[in-house]
Amino acid sequence: MTLIWLASGWLLGVAAGAITGEVWWPAVAGLGAAALANAILSRRPGLAVIGLLAVGLFVAGGLRYVDQRPPDEPTGIALHNEADDVRFRALVNDEPAVRGRTQRVQLSVREVLEDGVWVPTTGGVLLRAGRFPRYQYGDLLELSGELETPPSFPDFDYRDYLARQGITSLIAFPDEARTIDTGEGNRWLAAVHGVRRQLGDALARTLPEPQAALAQGIFLGQRSAIPADLAEAMNATGTSHLVAISGYNVSLVAALIITSLAWLIGRRRAAVAALIAIAAYTVLTGASPTVVRAAIMGGLFVTATLAGRPGSAGTSIAFAAALMTGWHPLVIEDVSFQLSFAAILGIVYLSPVFQERAVSMLRARGIDASEGTLASFFVESTSLTAAAVFATMPLFALYFDRVSVVTFAANLVLVPAFPLILASSALTAVAATVWEPLGHTTGWISWAALTYMIEVARFFATVPLAAVDIDGFGRWHAAVAYTALGALAWWLARNRVDPDTRSPSIK
Repeated sequence: MTLIWLASGWLLGVAAGAITGEVWWPAVAGLGAAALANAILSRRPGLAVIGLLAVGLFVAGGLRYVDQRPPDEPTGIALHNEADDVRFRALVNDEPAVRGRTQRVQLSVREVLEDGVWVPTTGGVLLRAGRFPRYQYGDLLELSGELETPPSFPDFDYRDYLARQGITSLIAFPDEARTIDTGEGNRWLAAVHGVRRQLGDALARTLPEPQAALAQGIFLGQRSAIPADLAEAMNATGTSHLVAISGYNVSLVAALIITSLAWLIGRRRAAVAALIAIAAYTVLTGASPTVVRAAIMGGLFVTATLAGRPGSAGTSIAFAAALMTGWHPLVIEDVSFQLSFAAILGIVYLSPVFQERAVSMLRARGIDASEGTLASFFVESTSLTAAAVFATMPLFALYFDRVSVVTFAANLVLVPAFPLILASSALTAVAATVWEPLGHTTGWISWAALTYMIEVARFFATVPLAAVDIDGFGRWHAAVAYTALGALAWWLARNRVDPDTRSPSIK
């Protein structure tokens, strides 16, 4: 219990620093809270010490965020933004995202030409170029053209979004771009990217569109080729998270793997299988910081629930989030991170009580929902879906200014089938890479599963008012919503049903 209070103190401090952008606010608030805590808890020294430590971590978290915030003044390659002609050399540090006739390439700048001399510098540049020549991770490019400062829009600060990823400049269709060397990146990552390219190309050869693009997004995290109409349908129905790489997605898939395999090999072995799947998924999707964070959250969720204690899982997730924000405080503003954190906490604290009440109601009607039955699988998948949907809805309203009315129904239909969709896509990719005729054979299974997902998303997107716009939903509204959700979780935990209906621990 002590650890979760300390982790929460740090996380709240980092969040306060992100919201205010100042050093003094977290410090003053922290000192005030420390004085109040000391006055209230002076008769309980142990609690007073914990309270003071939590307040100290609150202040430290705020200071850590402010210290790591991107500088207001340009540095490195950004000093050359808006110049007429800039020549620089940069490394391709990630696999390019191909969309239509163009590709977007993340570059890590090494040198810039100043007065005829190559000068070492730093900074990130986002390159937009034609689809060919196709660049690869580890290519060293020499480019010439106009660098631009990323814009900020009224409803989205694109500049700040890119700055948190280390990107401070844009260049579109440069006057010159040539590859001067290859294999300059990390050899292990280069090998991983090479395998991903082969698997992605195998899916493209084996499956028609848009099934191939969707399979690449789900299995390999390559979402750039998903058609705009399908992406919009998934956004409107609240199912786009199934294609995003997040702790939410990883934990959901892990929980469904455990649920699906428990009747066959036991819950403990199923949990081990889920951990292996998380590790393999992390490698195949490139082991980027986002993927690693998702894997850590998902892995801790599975590990902590081995004992069947939600509180242990919640503490582990909070501690992991504190470590992540300690290493990279700016991640606190990443929407994917926030959605992952909220969804996993929802799964940890809401899903078990939802499941207990559902099992109790089914038993009252004479329906057997014991482990291994179809009813049990339906109850667990429904509880997981409901918990994740409720836990993330305020964030969707906050950041996207709309809420999907059909999200629960759409996810309820799709989520139980998602392990099959993911597994069949993986099977087809591997089979087609080994022997293409075999890939065409297994491709029928993945085609059917992917088509099911596509048609479900499109069907629910056609429902009138599938997504409702919400204007003016701010941070305080989200805070009130999460306070109410926390109160609901507390009330449900305090009024639990017959212990015999609780989900079993993993043995």
